This record gives sequence, structure tokens and C-alpha cells, in this order.
Amino acid sequence: MKSKSVQKLKNLLEGNKELKSLVEKSIAKAKEINPDKITNPAQTLEEYYNFLEASLTRMPWKIFDENFFSKYENTDLAFKTDQCILYPYWILDIPLKELEGNNKFYNSVEHLDEISSWLTDYCNEWKEFLDSPQSWTEETK
Repeated sequence: MKSKSVQKLKNLLEGNKELKSLVEKSIAKAKEINPDKITNPAQTLEEYYNFLEASLTRMPWKIFDENFFSKYENTDLAFKTDQCILYPYWILDIPLKELEGNNKFYNSVEHLDEISSWLTDYCNEWKEFLDSPQSWTEETK
């Protein structure tokens, strides 16, 4: 892992076994909902780390390859961007019984303080790439 935010998530989860278990349960439930590896490529925690790492150096509409979008009729740029940007959140926004009644907005891992804070770091790191000259090439224009 070379990104700061993915390493931060890894350290966070390794240091908090309960939180790691909840994230793994969320990933497992997402796999139950969508077992297709093309449209749900992060079906283990390690695959989630790998997906996040790769996403940090891609344009928002290019996180997934064209195989992902061949499953959908609507593949315009806005749809692609929406699907790509929201995928990391979808994995963490699966409702979990263990989080019912936790006085958060929703009973999902995404709304736990540690994960919510980490998501901000992840988005800020991606923003750094998107603001850089390396993100704007002939291929991405």
C-alpha cells in the first residue's frame, strides 16, 4: 500500500478488531447482495483495500473498466461518475444488526465516527490526485 488513507484504514482496523469485524461483515453482506465480481469487485477486506488504492489514481468515471458498464444500458458520463464515486460508500453503508440502536444516522459502518473521519481522509487524498497535473492527460480529457 502506498496511499496514506488506505494505510490509515488498514492501521485503524488492525488496531480495532471490533471495527474490523464490522467492516468485514459489511463487505460480506454486500457480496450476498451482489456476488458478481465485475460489478462488486471488493468482496474481501483485502480486495476493498486494493480497490481503494487503485481508485485514488483514477478519474471518477474510470474507476471501473468497461466490463462493469457493459451490464448497464445507461453508460453516460454522469452515470459512470455516480456509480464509481459511490461504490466505496455502498460497501460501508450496508445496514448491520450489530449497529441497530447506536444513535447514529443509520445503522451502518459508514456512520461510525472512525470510518466517517477516515472517508474524509480518503476523499481528500483522491482530491489531491485529481487536482494534480498527473490526473489530466490526453486519455482523461
